[in-house]
Amino acid sequence: MIRNLLRPWLAPLLAHVTLCRGLVITAAVLGLAHLCGLNLLPCPFSTVTGLPCAGCGITRATAALLRGDLPLAIHYHPFSPGFFILGLLLTLSAIAPAPWRSMLVQKIEIIERRTLLPTLFVIAFFVYGILRMTGTIPSPPITNPSPVIEWLKSRQQQPGLQGPNP
Repeated sequence: MIRNLLRPWLAPLLAHVTLCRGLVITAAVLGLAHLCGLNLLPCPFSTVTGLPCAGCGITRATAALLRGDLPLAIHYHPFSPGFFILGLLLTLSAIAPAPWRSMLVQKIEIIERRTLLPTLFVIAFFVYGILRMTGTIPSPPITNPSPVIEWLKSRQQQPGLQGPNP
């Protein structure tokens, strides 16, 4: 199990040009929709629970990065610069000629084997997400409140409706 976690994963991902193109196109469509005020892919986790997921704030942070506002991007999500770099790598892999893509994949694999940086980034990202969910680390407010939380609040405000007695 641990051995699988230590294997390079980013270089093999970048080697799959079709997958990279699909991810870049999807991100571009979602990003353009966000800039137009449309939320095509609301977070199912935060929608149901009202808690921030590990990725909550990444879209707003990326928009801030594209405007050149690094402090605001880090406020929204401190891992956003790393995901921005990942997006650049995916874009490079999606559009680069095969020899350049091969060279990029080789360089990234060397970095992965020597430093484990991409794996450590993902582990830190999920630890950060868990700490946000538990309230240990403050996070920016979720822009769309959970319908479940709203329903529970409305039930508490209605006279005569009582929850279960402890």
